[in-house]
Amino acid sequence: MANKRLINKLIKSKPALFVNELEGLIRHMPNLLDFENKRVYFRKELQKLRRGQYQGSVELFIRRDNIFRDSYEQLSKRNPDELKARFHVNFNGERGQDAGGLTRDFFIELSREMFNPNYSLFTLSSSGATYYPNPKSHIIGSDHLNYFKFIGRIIGKAIFDECLLECYFVKALYKIISGEELSIKDLEDFDNEYYNNLKWCLENDVACLMTTMVVEQDYYGKVEEIELIPGGRSIPLTNENKWVYVEKIAHYRLYKSIAKQIDKFLEGFYELVPKELISIFNFKELELLISGLPNFDRKYHFLG
Repeated sequence: MANKRLINKLIKSKPALFVNELEGLIRHMPNLLDFENKRVYFRKELQKLRRGQYQGSVELFIRRDNIFRDSYEQLSKRNPDELKARFHVNFNGERGQDAGGLTRDFFIELSREMFNPNYSLFTLSSSGATYYPNPKSHIIGSDHLNYFKFIGRIIGKAIFDECLLECYFVKALYKIISGEELSIKDLEDFDNEYYNNLKWCLENDVACLMTTMVVEQDYYGKVEEIELIPGGRSIPLTNENKWVYVEKIAHYRLYKSIAKQIDKFLEGFYELVPKELISIFNFKELELLISGLPNFDRKYHFLG
């Protein structure tokens, strides 16, 4: 730990001397560097991506009370190079030139609106402060997956333009974006009761549960059994296979049940920020990159 602090302090004090070393450390030992040094490297790489890109600007005409749909209609069909250009935002009925402030305002308001319950795109975690894709998002219509791609693009664009957003996701989604492996514990801040039930399974005799290797999914009152492993309906849950059961069911809740939504989100996000570049950050750092320092009034703590 002492060596890590020293290395990061040296890099910050004499950055010009460590240009080549920084790239090597980022590539091979990203965990050795702190967030600030990673962010410096990240910004330099984004500058390289901006060179030679589409040099025009994208003109947006937005109604504040319809910001999500107006933005979607005007941006969803743009190609990734166009989205990397400067946005010029015009709010309907408002006078004033966009010198950067309106664009930042646009990103903040749009990031809030994407969680509007009327769109049914996200669901609240058990903490009531963070969000995760809604497995029932299809209820808004056939465009729901395109909305997730659009949201991924918007978050990627905000990072690309170094604009902070007011959006807070559960730990699992940050880990998926940065390419970190999911674990059972990632369920804790998403659905605490469900996590505790799985934890109980690991710590107790499960023979009394009389269940099999399946997970139940409720589709508007109709319960469907999803096999966690091939032939799972006919394989009893036992003390010998309960670790497999818990791992599979956690993965189902955190990814498989919403794989289409997450994959579309990532597709849009990586169009603006390459996966290999964003993966230098861990999930805690990624939250800082997207939303800045967390609001400690929230029940969710970013160090959790």
